Amino acid sequence: MKTFLSILFCFLFSATLFAEDGSRLWLRYASPATLGFRFGQVAADESSPVIRIALKELDTAWKSFTGEAITHTSSRANATLVIGTGKSKVVTSLLPPKSLEGLGRDGFLIKTVGSQLVIASPSDKGVLYGVFHFLRLVATEQWNGNEIRETPAYERRILN
Repeated sequence: MKTFLSILFCFLFSATLFAEDGSRLWLRYASPATLGFRFGQVAADESSPVIRIALKELDTAWKSFTGEAITHTSSRANATLVIGTGKSKVVTSLLPPKSLEGLGRDGFLIKTVGSQLVIASPSDKGVLYGVFHFLRLVATEQWNGNEIRETPAYERRILN
């Protein structure tokens, strides 16, 4: 009987445990105490699969940070965040033509232009890297509004 109760207790206790499988890597979006930036509308006029992933990550993170949904638009008129490549009309309407030079294929630029934040790159993968970088800074309360230019030193990035 004692063995049965011990086994039953272990089974019931283990059923309440939650194991982290690591598949979310660093993407456990917890609400920071203070947000250094607020936005309600994101402008992106490109629709590659990678840009859609970047928009989805922004949605997921912002919902986790604030409990509020963000809306998407293809116009920068009311947007507070603009994402895209150098081929994007909304990005090129805010940044000078040579802004993305020297970033390499997957580098990115995060820059405030007036009241709008721009995350831009020569490639859609670079935009995704820039979105992840911005969200990490917001989540860790390190976002200070300064311009960030990142050029990867390696052609292939590895997640660990």
